[in-house]
Amino acid sequence: MPNTRSIDWEQDNNEEARITDAAQTGLDLAGDLTFELWAKLENDTDGLIHAKWADGATGGPWFFWIQGGKPTLDLSDDGTQTDGHWQRWQTSSATVSTGSWTHIAVTFDIDSETAVFYINGSSVATTQTFGTTIGATLVNNGSAFRINDAGGATVGTGEFDGLMDEVRIWNVTRTGTEISNNYQKELVGNESGLVAYWKMNNSLLDETSNNNDLTHNGTQTYSTDVPFIGTAAASPSHNLLLIGVG
Repeated sequence: MPNTRSIDWEQDNNEEARITDAAQTGLDLAGDLTFELWAKLENDTDGLIHAKWADGATGGPWFFWIQGGKPTLDLSDDGTQTDGHWQRWQTSSATVSTGSWTHIAVTFDIDSETAVFYINGSSVATTQTFGTTIGATLVNNGSAFRINDAGGATVGTGEFDGLMDEVRIWNVTRTGTEISNNYQKELVGNESGLVAYWKMNNSLLDETSNNNDLTHNGTQTYSTDVPFIGTAAASPSHNLLLIGVG
């Protein structure tokens, strides 16, 4: 089905979509991972993308968000934000501004303890801003998987403000070539390593066989503003990649 809708999140409306830990399959990631989505920020350059984060607490295996326009990934091997058990990775200078569709991806390799961010299919300089070692595996806790809501965590400002499309979660470290070759295409849903895939095409249903269907806490709103149409469309209108110094 052609990509004709995206989901529209409004900041401060206490919006979120989630699936409980008991209902999910494949989202208790142990280590290697790849997160991808298209995002169009509206009025703020902070906010949660998705997390498996304890309600009202600061611990969890991961927290994928945007801080001051910089895509950011927090990881933990014991569920606490303490040095040596918690790493934060962030784009070094590349930022995502408001008003344009941008594809954001991040990969993490647990063996080398290395994360790499990609903007519009191209790798960008990535910096570890906190932590030393993450351990052999990420923590496995009972937190719900959620999109948009910070769940009371003290990281960032909370809700994402803008549009999301084509949210993908993998339990493998995707290569740069795999990301660049597929970020402008819809997937089938049975690709190797793909554990969850939400097209946001008037639906919160997971396109994989894991059936990680999300539940919205209200009435979700969709937009006809999308980054691409179909499975192999021409290049979308990209957000400019901003490279700073220092």
